[in-house]
Amino acid sequence: AVDMALPPELFDDIIRHTRHHTPTILACALVRRSWLPSSRHHHFANRVVLLHARNIATFVELIASPHATIRGYVRHLNLWGLELSSRKLARFTFEPPSQNDEETETWIDRHPAIITALAHDLPTVESLAFGDLSWDSLKPATQAVFYSKFRALATLELRSSAFDFTSDVVELISSKPALRKLHLLDVAWSPDPGSDHHILDQFPVPQGLDSLRLTDCYQRDILDWMVSRHPVPAVRYLQLGRVQPPDAPSIGRFLKLLGPELKTLQFEFSSLDAGGDAESFFFSVDLVHNTSLHTISVHKFVNESIYQFSRPVAWILKVLSRAQNLTQLFLGITLADPEEFYPPEDPIDWTELDCVLSGCPKLRMIIFCISGQVPLQSAINALTGRLPQCAGRGQVLFRGGFPP
Repeated sequence: AVDMALPPELFDDIIRHTRHHTPTILACALVRRSWLPSSRHHHFANRVVLLHARNIATFVELIASPHATIRGYVRHLNLWGLELSSRKLARFTFEPPSQNDEETETWIDRHPAIITALAHDLPTVESLAFGDLSWDSLKPATQAVFYSKFRALATLELRSSAFDFTSDVVELISSKPALRKLHLLDVAWSPDPGSDHHILDQFPVPQGLDSLRLTDCYQRDILDWMVSRHPVPAVRYLQLGRVQPPDAPSIGRFLKLLGPELKTLQFEFSSLDAGGDAESFFFSVDLVHNTSLHTISVHKFVNESIYQFSRPVAWILKVLSRAQNLTQLFLGITLADPEEFYPPEDPIDWTELDCVLSGCPKLRMIIFCISGQVPLQSAINALTGRLPQCAGRGQVLFRGGFPP
């Protein structure tokens, strides 16, 4: 037998090289039982298991089987549609919706042992994402299971979800002490009732947190909680998405305490009064404290896809001028026509942009991310001539679309 003559490490390395070709790595798992652990390990390294109301019962039955071979290898788990209408379910199950469009599938409460079973049978899960979660629809016993299980998570993502109160979100985050990445996208909650402003003090912040994404949520509530539990976690990667004036002071306090820990920052201003939003941000946030900040991404730096009665460009330049150790800058531009580079009303001062960015001593790359209907080459031709100093130094680059 060949595998008796060669060390198992060699076969592990061969299998590792097939990890990006699903049919091959699945075939390896069928050739010899000794190849199964390595095959499963690489197969599930980046593969997400998506569970919803229509497949959860089958999956739980699968992992409960004494012959199951995936229990120790699943690392990334998505629970999607904890409460979904039949029409939403049809969107990703390819089954026709119920005739009753208002029918809901509250499958977690229908099967209260599901989360416990998943946590017990999938001990290697390190990334957990929830989608379409309505917290107040869950029974208290089910909520308690979410708090108590998956405590070894490194990544937690909540998307398109609603919670009763701030404390519900904070308690869920706090219940995962090993957390390194936290993503909240389109998540809503209400302030806790009563006058007790210290209700969140009982929940410690995961101190290993180094990547934080807060998009379309009450950023101030999460950041104020982290600031109140000093020291703040050493977040290196911060994505803020759309920033609004009520959140700006909390962002400023958080960034000041982060100091040199912060490495990359992303934000955008996309309301009707984008200029006013950027002005509030400038007066609340001073990037001079973040001496290790080397990358900034500004989505919708120029955004002609919607009407805005004020532009954020001038205030963004003031913000950027304080980041003296900046080496890489992404600027998002959305246009329908090259002429929109030079709007007659509230014109963009490209000369000032060229002057400010060429004055950043360590800036090596300015990447314009072009989207919309304008051809990429047209954007290149229009901008290169408007930024002579930066273009002359070879700093200006272009790409289609914004990086993930």
